[in-house]
Amino acid sequence: TILQVYDMLIAKELITVAESIMLEKAKDFAVNIVNLCKYIKETKKESVLTNQLIRSGTSVGANIREAFYAMEN
Repeated sequence: TILQVYDMLIAKELITVAESIMLEKAKDFAVNIVNLCKYIKETKKESVLTNQLIRSGTSVGANIREAFYAMEN
């Protein structure tokens, strides 16, 4: 999963400190989004909107990484 990728990159020091901070915040955000969506699915039985929220909420880290990569080149 994307959360495992964040942890691996940080552990192997393949990313900068600034990027690490941003990715850590993005990871925390993604975890919160996933937990919120689980709660909504269990209590409100909503899946269409929560599935989209999971996709968009967990893509933040990938967008950050892509931006840092573009700045390096």
